Amino acid sequence: MTIERDALNKTATITNNKSETGQITVTKNVTYNNVADDVTETFYVALYDSNGDDKQLVSEVKAISLTDASTGTATFTGLTVGTTYYVYETTQDGTVVGSGYAYAVDGQGTAVTIERDALNKTATITNNKITVEISVIKDWDDSSNQDGKRTESVTVKLLANGEDTGKTVTLSAENNWTASFEDLAKYNNGTEITYTVEEIEVPEGYTAAVNGNATDGYTITNTHAGDNNHQCREGVG
Repeated sequence: MTIERDALNKTATITNNKSETGQITVTKNVTYNNVADDVTETFYVALYDSNGDDKQLVSEVKAISLTDASTGTATFTGLTVGTTYYVYETTQDGTVVGSGYAYAVDGQGTAVTIERDALNKTATITNNKITVEISVIKDWDDSSNQDGKRTESVTVKLLANGEDTGKTVTLSAENNWTASFEDLAKYNNGTEITYTVEEIEVPEGYTAAVNGNATDGYTITNTHAGDNNHQCREGVG
């Protein structure tokens, strides 16, 4: 600014424009049957521009690494005021977790808007592993093993949505011909898993029929072909 003889009094204005940005802190909780569960695992979260099928990733992917812990956080900074962000749990490359995920995820797609009078926002995503137990009973329809064809034990395998899980139980007189598959995940990414059972090798001369369901348990009845006219049937015991 120049002071001139004919304009000795001058003015100047300095304007400071405050550039405001916000942040979102995402808390990750891990539970087992709805109780906090300490795990050693890495989870990933990210922000999207919507919760629709055509949503686009608008942030970097943040890792939340837990070491023998049930909760952790990640913070996204530099977020635009007036913008709504959608919080998702993702894979490491930013793909929203889907089929094949081991947890039921609560909080997916949470909408968070950055506001001028509320720049620091939070969101929570909870992963809950709910388990079930499935019982199996072996019933023999062979007139108390009248023909001596009954095997000392049978092996039953567990299927999840029709696929072999690799889990088996052995039934015999020693366990009263009953056993259970325990600690089974109830959900796969929020969708309930359908469990069924199948006898691996049906004893020669027998047919096997499966009745029941995963909630009440399954009974596999082995009927000896030579006993179709017998009246005596032996159950568990």
